[in-house]
Amino acid sequence: MNTIKRILKPVVLLLIDIYYKIREIIIHSWWRIRKLFLLNFYKYRTRIFRHKNRLYYNLCKKLGIQKNISLHHSYKHQTLTSFRDFCNNGTPPKWPIEIFLELSNICDLRCAMCPTFSELNPDQKSNIIYRERGLMPVDFYASSMHDLLSHALVVHAFGYGEPTLHPDFKKHIETLSNYEVLIDFFTHGMHLTPDLCDFLVRKRVYLVTISISGNNQADYESIYQGGNYQQVLEGIKNLSDAKKRANSAHPNISLNTIGFEHHINTLPEFVETAASLGVNNIQIKPLQRYNSISELHNFGALFGQQTLDAINAALKIAEKFEISISCQEFLDSLDSTASDNEANSYKPDIHTLQQRAKSKQRDATHHSKPDTRSTPGGYINTATTMCMEPFTTLYVDYKGNHYPCCFKNNASQALGNINNSSHPWQQADFAEFRSAALAQQYRADICTTCINNKAYPKNHGVTERVAQYSRWFKHNFGKPFHSDIQRMSRNLPDNQAINEIWGNK
Repeated sequence: MNTIKRILKPVVLLLIDIYYKIREIIIHSWWRIRKLFLLNFYKYRTRIFRHKNRLYYNLCKKLGIQKNISLHHSYKHQTLTSFRDFCNNGTPPKWPIEIFLELSNICDLRCAMCPTFSELNPDQKSNIIYRERGLMPVDFYASSMHDLLSHALVVHAFGYGEPTLHPDFKKHIETLSNYEVLIDFFTHGMHLTPDLCDFLVRKRVYLVTISISGNNQADYESIYQGGNYQQVLEGIKNLSDAKKRANSAHPNISLNTIGFEHHINTLPEFVETAASLGVNNIQIKPLQRYNSISELHNFGALFGQQTLDAINAALKIAEKFEISISCQEFLDSLDSTASDNEANSYKPDIHTLQQRAKSKQRDATHHSKPDTRSTPGGYINTATTMCMEPFTTLYVDYKGNHYPCCFKNNASQALGNINNSSHPWQQADFAEFRSAALAQQYRADICTTCINNKAYPKNHGVTERVAQYSRWFKHNFGKPFHSDIQRMSRNLPDNQAINEIWGNK
């Protein structure tokens, strides 16, 4: 027995030593593997995502390696590099920077200034009955627009309707948030429930713009017919409270307000109300005077001392509460030649608009079918216009028809449909439209109104978009967006310079 023990003892000790050696090797190897995993993550993530292999990404999340991992920033880099090359006399951009998705073209309000749904428009029922109305399906753009959404910086989740009426609005936002884009939408604010607001904060939505004009219930509901003033204020407060609970800077809360004279006169009080609700920005827009809504023509603010005093007082209050006010477009629209008599002339009571709307609809007994879409082919020649929308923007309506900008009208012929092409941005009609624009020729059915009224954007706005995206990216992913792209964007030529570059080509 002693002999056996003497023989087995060194064997057992050797086995124990081997066990600990193997254990040490395994532990050391695991940490080496984990270290290599971290070092090579950024190198391979784009390739992995391109082949739709999510295993690596999900493993990172389970291991808690990084809270938020960006999978799309290299695509954004490609988009902006392509735009820079275009500005320097290269080929047209390969991807849009901004995409509009018309989730809905229906609305549950009858705002007095809306050319489609206003009851002051005698053709309101014709617009609703004869124009196709609908909602964009959730999976509508999953395949045909995956590449475009991956490369885009901004997605505007709205069109000519109220997006929050969509029963799957949250699913749309969920899908879009996976593409690491600045998501924004325009709303009348009636459906901003606490649950929806918490969801918007959680999904890192960048901007929510609420349309509101009027500083009391009577003024507001005279214009936003069918709306509820207190409900809108509550919705804005819900969104502000959701941001505070999550300690989040987003979404930014912006108010879009129209320059009605009675509203501008009470603008300082309106800014104070906005401050109490946690609003970040107020945009003052001029009242658009549509021929179909002639009753509103006399309600817009005119150039005068009272208007200027109200604006200056509002700006001082906004500065005190750290709210930014954008009012240059409104000020530029004021007629400085208007006489004091015109500025002080009698205007109908704003509170009579609802009664006027009812009378208008009673008198409009015949609802004729609107004109069919115009035929493309006619062009407007101009040597002074250089609109960059066809080179930065893609608008997709709820049926998948796409256009070069959001300023199109009901008579505009679509450039194609996203379901008929694997790359809608590069479709032949779109390429032809851009080629004509480079020669200062713009299709009449799409561009006439903008060019005649000089309503097109005078600047491509890419510098501002990159700055916004960079701030949002760092806030959400904890690291700066590509520094070379940020420097490049600050040195981009403006529209006029691009016009001259291409004019000399």
